[in-house]
Amino acid sequence: MGDSTADKKVGLPGNVGVFAGSGAYAEFEDCVTASKLLPPVTYEHPGGKLGIWLQDSNYPDNVAGLDGRNPKWSLKRLGACD
Repeated sequence: MGDSTADKKVGLPGNVGVFAGSGAYAEFEDCVTASKLLPPVTYEHPGGKLGIWLQDSNYPDNVAGLDGRNPKWSLKRLGACD
């Protein structure tokens, strides 16, 4: 995210959907398998503010994954800092 919430730069990889067959999966393992097939996202940040925004319109439907397995993501610097 840039200087405001309207300044969205890139979406994190992951499955997006509410209904099975329309981006969501009926079985947890199917969702995990599909998510692992997605490539990482590379974003070249020009400097300044960097914010993270969770694009989710129904927070109450978020539940813990099976056996404590929940989606994870991270930021990684590729190369030297100027």
